[in-house]
Amino acid sequence: MRRASLGLLSICLLLTACGDKADEDDGGDGDGGDAGWDLGLDSGGTDGPDADGDGSPDDEDCDDADPTVFPGADETCNDVDDDCDGEIDEDPVDGADWYDDADEDGFGDAASGRRACAQPAGAVADGSDCDDADDAVFPGAEEICNDVDDDCDGEVDDDPADGSVFFADGDGDGFGDATTSQTACGPSDGWVDDDSDCDDADASVSPGADEICNDIDDDCDDVIDEDAVDETTWYLDDDGDGFGDADHSTAACAAPDGYVDDASDCDDGQASVNPDAGEVCNGIDDDCDDAVDEDGGAGFSDSSGRWTDWADALTGTSSSPAGLAIDEPGTLWFCAGTHYVNLDVSADASIRSMSGEADATILDGAETGPVVQAEAASVEVGIEGLTLQHGLGDDDPTTDFETAGGIACSDETGSSQLTVRDSVVRENQGGLGGGGIWALGCDLILESVVVTENDSEGTGGGVSTYDGDVTMRDVEISDNFAVGSAGGAYFAVYDSSAYIDVELEDVIVVDNQSRVLGGIGWENSDVTWTVSEGGRSAVLANSDDDWYGGVLHNVRSTFTGDALDFGEAGTSDDNDPYDVTHDLSDTQLLLGDDVRVFCDHTDCYESELAELGGDDWSSTRSYVLLNAVEADQLDGSSPTAFSWTGSRSCSIHWYVFRERRAQQQLRRDVGAAVGRRPAVR
Repeated sequence: MRRASLGLLSICLLLTACGDKADEDDGGDGDGGDAGWDLGLDSGGTDGPDADGDGSPDDEDCDDADPTVFPGADETCNDVDDDCDGEIDEDPVDGADWYDDADEDGFGDAASGRRACAQPAGAVADGSDCDDADDAVFPGAEEICNDVDDDCDGEVDDDPADGSVFFADGDGDGFGDATTSQTACGPSDGWVDDDSDCDDADASVSPGADEICNDIDDDCDDVIDEDAVDETTWYLDDDGDGFGDADHSTAACAAPDGYVDDASDCDDGQASVNPDAGEVCNGIDDDCDDAVDEDGGAGFSDSSGRWTDWADALTGTSSSPAGLAIDEPGTLWFCAGTHYVNLDVSADASIRSMSGEADATILDGAETGPVVQAEAASVEVGIEGLTLQHGLGDDDPTTDFETAGGIACSDETGSSQLTVRDSVVRENQGGLGGGGIWALGCDLILESVVVTENDSEGTGGGVSTYDGDVTMRDVEISDNFAVGSAGGAYFAVYDSSAYIDVELEDVIVVDNQSRVLGGIGWENSDVTWTVSEGGRSAVLANSDDDWYGGVLHNVRSTFTGDALDFGEAGTSDDNDPYDVTHDLSDTQLLLGDDVRVFCDHTDCYESELAELGGDDWSSTRSYVLLNAVEADQLDGSSPTAFSWTGSRSCSIHWYVFRERRAQQQLRRDVGAAVGRRPAVR
């Protein structure tokens, strides 16, 4: 009875508990609803009792006392078989994922992942290993060039530690951009191992590219437009005339300061000289055409060097020459060509040709006046490298008669000088004062001059001088004619008490004609006529109307001629009628070639050299000429008297004198010995 009571009590308690639960399920209204007492009988859908109410009958529930434990429950880490699958804490929802790390590199194989409450042996929490069979392959591993994705980033050999740096070559010119690079095992499209491109957007810009003139650094050397292939050569224009010097150039895209692109300047030191300049007569190729002083120009350079172009003044023609005046010291230059001019000179002046060639530069007086006329006191006039022709003598204000047509120099003070060099005086016509050259009161110097085919109405067809010393070297006086006398030349004085010196060397007087004297003559003159080594002095083929012929020695003169040629008698080069005539003594000599002649006031002689010898004269070489004694190379001693018999018998004493006046004294002594008046001053 006691046992039965306990069982009944248990059932009641159970029912009470179930009833309470039912009340809860009913929302707690306490009316119990239709629920009755559950006595373990079928309650509509369950296979058996579910003590923990977890929806799983106790025959399935592995712990019907724990509503959190039933089949399908989430397995948690609690050492309980929450899901009643016979395993405790397997694949727990609150467990961790673990991955097998077969290669023990700390990273597991994602395919082997499982969840557990504790780390399984050989498993790791990271399942990102892309090759769990290779412990060198895992996330974060060093990528190397081996065709393997060492760092498991899905890319093979990307940014490898042992790779090379490559640079983006955006323009495909083979040179990369240093600012855009990658490390790789080898190049790929659009990448190169060169980072020197300075503009990776322009394929024409890269190291080694041709630099061109475009304001761009084409070859990436940090310099723009240097040594460009299309650069221009520029030439220094030092004088600023717009034309450059071909010898001083530089290459550049733009002209440097002071440079031009023209190289045709022939003198970059003178702005007046360039291809656009006008040519003037100044000894310079002004217009750079390789021709200096084209024909027809003239220019005057004063004593300060200031240059004036006279080309515009040369307007003369063959019928109307230009009248030009030189009234200040300087040089008048003529370029090649024929210039029709009459020049009036009243200051120290030089009249010259630029070429220095007389046959190329001609001054033509057009038969209207003297070609050159100097009428001033104390002037020095020089003429060089010219031909002076077709001049006509003009009235001389000093003498009131016409002067020479070629060159006339007149100075009543007797203090001027006329010098003519390397020139030709031809085909001029003079009045009473000479045909080619007239010098009155002017010392005359002729060097390398030809005086030819001139005519005079008076004296000196070629040359006539008064009151001036004369010096001639390498001069030819030929084919001249005088109506009066001296077809070739005549030297004289107005003052009968005056003397002039005449020095002739290598002078040839040939083929001149006159009514009275064909060749050359002088008065009141000391004349010396010599020959230089290799030179020649000659008086040949001069003729007149049976008066004197070659040379006339006249009035108070002395003449010493050494090694003169007078032509061979009876031939065409002989003088007609005589070679040398002494006007006072009427001595007329017919001479040959290479002779010595001496004339004084009284007579003229020809002589051979007579050498004096003897023991007392071992260091002295002397010779006697006619009735005078000359000596050279003397030692200064005064030997005793000796006698010598020449062409005229006389006995003289010998003295040694060193100076010219002493020699003149000797001549006086000789003259006294023979009873003649000495012809010395």
